[in-house]
Amino acid sequence: VVIETHVAAHPFFRRQGLDLHLRLPVTLDEAYNGAHIEVPTPDGPVKLRIPARSQNGATLRLKGRGVPKGKTNGNLLVELDVRLPDGEHEILAEAARATKDAYDKPVRDGVKL
Repeated sequence: VVIETHVAAHPFFRRQGLDLHLRLPVTLDEAYNGAHIEVPTPDGPVKLRIPARSQNGATLRLKGRGVPKGKTNGNLLVELDVRLPDGEHEILAEAARATKDAYDKPVRDGVKL
């Protein structure tokens, strides 16, 4: 008798060794101003501090919240997915235009062929 098992992919978590990866949507306000948000983990939700001015794609680590193996646990690596608001908002559009001079250097500096 041969028993085959198949493990389906989780809808939110991706496993790499003992670490779990989670791409988490955050608002523009949470990323720019910083926030404490609730994050799902396999053991239940925990609070995560998002530092002010976090960039899209930044990865934050929740130590020991990954896959357990013996006396060790992997980490949960949370990649921030900054979401812009839906729809048109003139106040937001004007605020975005006003940020042109707030960058220290051009955002595409060094991206040339």
